[in-house]
Parts: sequence; structure tokens; C-alpha cells
Amino acid sequence: MQKHKASWMYSWAACLLGFLAVLIFSSPGLAKEEEVVKVGVVAAIKHMMGQQTWDGAEMAAEEINAAGGIKVGGKAYKIELVKADSNEWASISDAVGAMERVITLDKVKMVMGGYRSEAVLAMQDVAAEYKTIYFSIGAGHSQIALRLVQDYEKYKYWFRGGKPQSLYGGIVGIAVVDMVANKFKKELGIEKPKVAMIAEKVLWADETLKFMKMMCEKKLGLEVVYVTQPSNASNDLRVELNAAKASGAHILIHLVSGPVGVAFGRQWGSLKIPLAAVGYNAEAMKKEYWKTTEGLCEYEALVDYVSSAAVNERSVKFWKNYEKKYNDYPMECALSYNHLYQWKESVEKAGTFDADKVIVELLKNRFEGPGGVYRYEPKDAKFPHDLVWAPDGASTYGIQWRKGEKKTIWPDGNALTWFGDPRWKGIRFKGTVDYAFPPWVVDYWKKNK
Repeated sequence: MQKHKASWMYSWAACLLGFLAVLIFSSPGLAKEEEVVKVGVVAAIKHMMGQQTWDGAEMAAEEINAAGGIKVGGKAYKIELVKADSNEWASISDAVGAMERVITLDKVKMVMGGYRSEAVLAMQDVAAEYKTIYFSIGAGHSQIALRLVQDYEKYKYWFRGGKPQSLYGGIVGIAVVDMVANKFKKELGIEKPKVAMIAEKVLWADETLKFMKMMCEKKLGLEVVYVTQPSNASNDLRVELNAAKASGAHILIHLVSGPVGVAFGRQWGSLKIPLAAVGYNAEAMKKEYWKTTEGLCEYEALVDYVSSAAVNERSVKFWKNYEKKYNDYPMECALSYNHLYQWKESVEKAGTFDADKVIVELLKNRFEGPGGVYRYEPKDAKFPHDLVWAPDGASTYGIQWRKGEKKTIWPDGNALTWFGDPRWKGIRFKGTVDYAFPPWVVDYWKKNK
């Protein structure tokens, strides 16, 4: 009897253990380690650029996870985003520390983030040391890509994200300047409009300022009569704006990415500065910019990297979904969305998370998303791992604030003849409008030719 009882107890215990084993290994929560891949987002989270980097990555991760995750080696991995504040505007060493933490402690397989070029150069070194794929998001300086020319094997883990390098934005900026200059000639009879330039004193703006000044003078034949470089933290540009007016300039190129951008829009409009404003203003990409400037930014034109125009089907859908989810307009940093998809597709093609093998597939990848078709320059290009800027690549757009909305004004269907680039002829997306002068600019120059 005792023998049967013991046998029954052993059988019961075995069944219980078997049941618990099934329960444990079939539980999503407890099996999580086998099903999750971590991706780092190292960005200035307290600032607009960093928050949008996170938002774009979050949207992509939610979509990819809902569709079954990343499929590798017969398993489906859900993406877990790891957020780290780079604090890059205040401290480059903080950005380096955040990068090292997510790689060494959180064990992420890939990192996105970094807007300030000075910080990205340092973050790029960390990615190289740990052989971790790194998409910088928004940093535009050419030197970041040129490091791959100097030492490809070391720096091959870096890819430019968010937007093509700043010089391409400068080309589109000049295209809009040319558009405005022709309008001065046709509508106001001013044959050779003069140009003033205001650019914040930071690395990317230094490079773009020199490039755009050269292009105005040598390609468009326009005289640049005033140049100034205030701090990117300035909140008062009245002296600079009035000096630009006094210079006799007709067009004002502004290149700003920091808080100074709000001061520019508000004061250019409130002072009715009689110069057509064209340039780059990160603050002006935000939906709340209209409210922040109390509508004084109307008619400000700028270069942007995401458009509400019908660039492609995914672009239109992304714009609507982003605005609905975050109550903001997406800027280039939200295009972290594209790069998470690119990495996911490349991992699946490689059949592994191994960085060296994924890089091979990334260089073949073509992802049609918001901003155009995202693909990369090869190892032997002038700027390796830079985004291809082309009508069938990552594009750049001319935008103008009109009645509380950002309207696309470029591509306008014309070739860039002054640049020897015919590829843009006939490229004009549905929803594009013609550039419009601020009324006070027209009134002033009719009286003061």
C-alpha cells in the first residue's frame, strides 16, 4: 500500500513539474529574453530634435512589432527601445557616456540619435570602438562621412540618418533663393536682388554659410552684402535684422537650429523686415511654431526634409499618423522611423544581428518612406554611407508658412540649371504651391526701388 502511494505521489509530482515547465516556457513574459532585441535611442530628449527622434523610432517599433517583429533564424524578435538622454547641447562627454551605457550595459544591437555634429563625431568613435551600427539622426556636417574615407574599416558602422548632409540642404536653399530672386525680377523689376545672411555660430552652419554664400555669388550672380553669426542661444535678433535691412538686401538667408529660431520668426515678422526670408530653421518645422510666433512667421520659407505633399503613399500616411499621435509636424529627426525599418529589413536579409553582415545588406537596401527613397552611398563614394540625394533618393523640400500651415514650394518642376542638375525637371508633387511674397516686402520695394 505504501509502495502504491509513493508511486502515485511521484507520478503526480512529475505531472505538476511538466505542467509548470510548459507554463514557464510558453509564457511571453518569462520567455522575453529569447524574443527581444534592444535598440538604443541616444538623443537630446529634452529638446525637440531628441523627442522627435524617439517618436519616429517608437512609431516604427510599434508597427514592426504589431506585424510580428524581426524574423531571424526561425525566431521573431520584438523590438525594445532603450532611451538615453545625450544632453549633447550642453555636454559632448555626456553624449559619449550615454552611448557607451546603452551599448555596454543595455546590450543594444543598434543605436540611433545625435543631432549636433560636434557630438556625433564623438558618438561615432564610440560606435567604432564597440563595432555597433549607428545612425546619427539629423547631424549634417560632411566631416562625419569623410572619416570613412580616411579609415573605412573603423568607421563603417556609422550611417547618416534623418537627412542628407547639410550641403544638399544648401543646394535646395539656393534653389528657393533663385526662385525668390526671379520673382523680384518679374514682379518688382529688381534685376539683381541683394542678399543678407544670418547664421548661428555652430559647426554645421559655418560650413553651410560658406557654401551658400559662394553659390549665391558664383552660380546665381547675386551680391551678398551682409553676414553675421549670432549665438544659437540668442533670444533677440533685432540688431541683426535691422542691420540686414540697412544693408539694402532684398533676400535674407537664415541658418538656425537652436532657440534663436523662434526669435528670428517672431522679430522678422513683428518688425516687418522688408527682406524675403529663406533658409533653415529647425524651430520653424514644428507645428507649434505658428502659435509660438503668434503667426508672425507667415511667409517665412525654409528647407525641410519631410513634406505633407504626396511624395509617396507611405509619406502621406506617416505625416497624418504622426500629427495625430504626437500633435506635431514631423521634422527630419522623426525619420528615425525610416532607419529602424531599414535596419530591420537588412537584419532579416543577413539572417543575423551581426553588425558586419548587416552593413553589407544596409548598403543594398532601398526603403521608400517619408522623405523619399532612403538608400546609401557605397564604400568608394565621395561621402560613404551618406544618404543619396536625388529625385529617386532622399529628397529635400522647400517649405513656406502660409495661413498657419507649412506648404511645399519646392521641387517646383524646374531643373537646377545653375547647378548643372537636370534631374529635378518635371518633379512637382501633388499639393505643391507657388512661393508668395510677404505683402510688406512688396509694399516696401515698390516705394524704394
